[in-house]
Formats: sequence, structure tokens, C-alpha cells
Amino acid sequence: MGENSINVIIFEIPKDHRKAKPFHDHVFVFSIADDHIWFRNYQISTHHNEADKLPRGGLDKMTLIEVGPRFCLNPIKIFGGSFGGPTLYENPFYVSPNQ
Repeated sequence: MGENSINVIIFEIPKDHRKAKPFHDHVFVFSIADDHIWFRNYQISTHHNEADKLPRGGLDKMTLIEVGPRFCLNPIKIFGGSFGGPTLYENPFYVSPNQ
């Protein structure tokens, strides 16, 4: 099971859902910059007749349009298990509101 199949399992809609489309038209982007995790949601847009099928590799006819939501995560701690376990990451710049 590769990395791509894990993403499909996480963001997949139920099989035979009545509003499911038989193609992928969104791209989720997770990036790390400035010690933050940034999330962006793009829609793949094509400028062609809906009845036409794009040939495989027709990337020059596709564009990405940001549709949102867009958000930024500032992780404090990342644990090895669900809500516990060994600490894998701890933000050295985080100051607790109690201090």
C-alpha cells in the first residue's frame, strides 16, 4: 500500500454514494512553511466541452483554481499514538496561556 492509497482512504467518499463523481476534480495540498502546516484546496478546471474527453496527459488544457477552505496549523505536540504515547514533536516556541 503506497502513500497515495493512504490519502485516498482518508479523503474518499463512500462507494456508490449518490453524489459521487466518477473522476477526481480536487487537489488537497499540505505544505510546511515557517514551522506551520498550510492546507489549500484546489479544483481542477478544464476549458473544453463537457462531452469531450481529455486525452491522457492533456495537462496543458487544465488549470487549478483555489476554492478553499484555506487554513494554517501550528502544532504544539505530536504524539506517537491517539492522544498519548511518546512525543514525536514538540514546538519549542509555544508558550502556554497559563504562563
